[in-house]
Amino acid sequence: MSESKSLPTTINNLTLPFTLYDFFGYLLPGIVFWMTIILSLDATRISYSFLNSDTPLNLLEKLIIFSQFEGILKTYPWFISATSLLVAYISGHLIASISSLIGERFFVEFILGYPAHILFNEQKTGFWPFLIRKYFRPYSEDFKNKFQERFKSKFDLNNPTSSDYFWLSFEYVAQNCPNAFARSMHFLNLYGFNRNISYAFLLSALFSVFILTSRNYPIPCLVPFILLLGSFPFYWNYLKLLRRLNDEVFRAFYSNSSETIAA
Repeated sequence: MSESKSLPTTINNLTLPFTLYDFFGYLLPGIVFWMTIILSLDATRISYSFLNSDTPLNLLEKLIIFSQFEGILKTYPWFISATSLLVAYISGHLIASISSLIGERFFVEFILGYPAHILFNEQKTGFWPFLIRKYFRPYSEDFKNKFQERFKSKFDLNNPTSSDYFWLSFEYVAQNCPNAFARSMHFLNLYGFNRNISYAFLLSALFSVFILTSRNYPIPCLVPFILLLGSFPFYWNYLKLLRRLNDEVFRAFYSNSSETIAA
């Protein structure tokens, strides 16, 4: 019996264990979190330098002198840089877990509702539908009826849930619509990035409150308030992209299944 020969390992058949989502979804949120924490630590030193220093240094010189991060990098550049990336990447995973639990599982699932449910139900009223109207805009009755007929003809399910609509449509698109699936994954990566960045700002704002209060910062709520404001646009964009993902999946399923039936 002849022995099977394995292909030699070359640079061409090596695959990287990391994806773009590792960079945008984990590493960048971790970097944002720690950079904002470092800036919060530096804020007390910089503010006291303005209040107590007799030397007429300009703003740029003060920022350079009192930046702890720059001083650390000058002393141990390569080791600190590599360690910082690792810590940021691990922190990004923790931030992603927290943002998924609170920002999606709790807030979206139990308060707003997932787009898959909203798109196939009647228009809601109240505070949240008034604040983010496009998120709560459902499909037309004609499209809902035709989609549900097409879905039943494909999967033959009695009383499918909104979760059934999304995940079965997603699997169908993944197997039959490569272009639409690529767009769906693009929306998926973007919405994960925005959700995690939003919570990186939010968590750093919470930590900054304790840091600045413990250091007797003159205005302890100023920096956390700015960081909190920074989290809102990213979370709003996350909700928009989450709806776009669902809409792309449902419309791609409907379009492709109609072509299959016609053929």
